[in-house]
Amino acid sequence: MGCAGSIPGVPQAPEIDIDAEELAGNIAEALKGIPDDFNANMRSFPGEINNADPESFKVPNTTLELTKQSTSEQIMAAALASAAGDAVKNVAKDTVWGQIEPKIDEQLDGVEPALPAKLKSSAKDKFKEKTVDAAIDAACDKMLDELKKAQSGGADGGDDAGNPTDAAAADAGQAAQEEEPAAAAAAEEAPAQED
Repeated sequence: MGCAGSIPGVPQAPEIDIDAEELAGNIAEALKGIPDDFNANMRSFPGEINNADPESFKVPNTTLELTKQSTSEQIMAAALASAAGDAVKNVAKDTVWGQIEPKIDEQLDGVEPALPAKLKSSAKDKFKEKTVDAAIDAACDKMLDELKKAQSGGADGGDDAGNPTDAAAADAGQAAQEEEPAAAAAAEEAPAQED
């Protein structure tokens, strides 16, 4: 029968348009504490491990545990996981989505004829997953890679490495801009999947 988007008179979700620079700025703001948290973890975890001995040190925001036998690589991995693990990413995703969702609602509410609630919700969910969440994951991954390089590459902690938050967020904003058409296309497929 074809996709619902091809049936005359059936509303289609429009392409959701966001400002990639604004998205990158929102992401940078949401992730700005990660480098400082990572550096604080790298300074404090060895002492925490010693204080916990003979027990293991339970790394905050993770299920990881460190002991005196933990290698410097394991401590660095735990410091990264604590600073930018799933809990931190989820807070960043919720924060950025909270800033962007009203603008998306405004766009979708302005479509004539009015979109059915289920189509609007599906378009927003797809956009959040494929654009906003993916951009935050990409920015966080890039930032973690830069922090690892700075930590292992420089005895001074990599102060000359630039600002990993801004660089990662800018790349994420660019990636989000490239993902917009894919998110709109995915949202248009949603009516064909309805029961």
